Amino acid sequence: MLQAIDLAVEFDRLRGPLFEGLRLSVSPGERVALVGPNGCGKSTLLRVLAGRMEPSHGHVRLSGGEHVAMLDQELPEDGTLFDHLGDDPALRRSLHRLGIPLPLLDRETATLSPGERMRALLARTLAEEPDILLLDEPTNHLDAPARVWLAEFLKNAREGVLIVTHDRAFADEVADRTLEIGPRGIVEVTGGYSDLIEEKQRRFSSDMERYENAKGEARRLKSAAEQTYQKAAEVTRAPVGQRIVRGSKPYYAAVQASMDKRAKAMRKRVDFVPEVEKPHVADRLRIVLPTAPLRSAYALQVRGLTKRYGERTLFEGIALDLPKGGRIALLGPNGAGKSTLMSALLDPELRDAGEVVWGTGARPALLSQTRTTLDPAETAVEALSDLDLDLARTLMGRLGLRGELQNARIGTLSVGERTRVELVRLLLSGANVLLLDEPTNHLDLPSLEALEEALESYEGALLFASHDRRFVERFAQERVMLGG
Repeated sequence: MLQAIDLAVEFDRLRGPLFEGLRLSVSPGERVALVGPNGCGKSTLLRVLAGRMEPSHGHVRLSGGEHVAMLDQELPEDGTLFDHLGDDPALRRSLHRLGIPLPLLDRETATLSPGERMRALLARTLAEEPDILLLDEPTNHLDAPARVWLAEFLKNAREGVLIVTHDRAFADEVADRTLEIGPRGIVEVTGGYSDLIEEKQRRFSSDMERYENAKGEARRLKSAAEQTYQKAAEVTRAPVGQRIVRGSKPYYAAVQASMDKRAKAMRKRVDFVPEVEKPHVADRLRIVLPTAPLRSAYALQVRGLTKRYGERTLFEGIALDLPKGGRIALLGPNGAGKSTLMSALLDPELRDAGEVVWGTGARPALLSQTRTTLDPAETAVEALSDLDLDLARTLMGRLGLRGELQNARIGTLSVGERTRVELVRLLLSGANVLLLDEPTNHLDLPSLEALEEALESYEGALLFASHDRRFVERFAQERVMLGG
């Protein structure tokens, strides 16, 4: 069993710890999903658990003789797979287990698909014969078949697995338990991401009920005390047109004193009502995205679109009609040409045949999968300075890009942070046709859910490619399959 006991990591004393007091465990054969916003320390935690860095406080404990291995995320582009993996009996056993043919070792790594790269890296990691396997965003860039394969492999793996993921459907399918790192420590539930959401809603409702009950009890006691004070004052006051009989004043004064005493006791009881902190309610500000009017029934019509590379036909005869306000998903395995098709819609030079007709007044905008359209020397705010800056700052904040990150240079931001800046630029551009190439890649779950909320209110048309099953299910009105 792998155990983390009171772990803390602090890079900067002024900013405080990245996380602290963190406890978790993973047993062989158990699958645990780890989620949380970008910057909360998930990848750092994996490095600590793998022994690649030391914690600032706490320690990692392994049962006797057990071994932990962490899956690397990248393979070098140069050389063959053999150059990077080698060839030994342990590797051959793991290649056989993963169904990877030995001739694949002779392939240039630059020619491998993301799914093939992931399997090769997994083979190298399994060759270490670990008892606990640590995976950091293993589904990034994987197409649907590769994700299905990975899910089935993990569900049958004998190793314990801790998976950092932002893939909601994958977590639901694979995880026995789900942990969320948050500002108040770890929330743990049995099951996947959907179970986590249900548990958080249950806890929120319970906490809100406790808060309202405590507030109501304090209000009741204060009201009862005030009423008792008022009644006490009336005891020694004669009714209108009457007067208190001589000799009875001491009696009424005693009654008043007794009632005053009771009222003071009630007020004092208010101090003993437990203080319950009001549960945090996230800002759900609705953002209305600016959209130029489209003076046509269709945003885009495509007929016979074809693209070839030499003798290889990437796609041929593609036809689609994207209506005003419509939503179409481009689906297919990696290498089927989804990204190329989107680029070809905007650039006639990339088309070998076919016709692309944009509707009258159409203003298309593309989010490319490379995320390299911004000037790395500019800050996030400078890159958006020609837009409504107040709205841009608000949307960046909703997508999790706050404070000093908004004034950081693009070149210093992570891929996920650059993705959010590009999304803000795209969403506020006034475009009425959005072409989104894997828009959920590199986004944490809060940012992804904020993006989905923004797109729900978007009045323009969407053409998108995504391997995120939940995203496709939520937005696709029509699906176009490539490569199959």
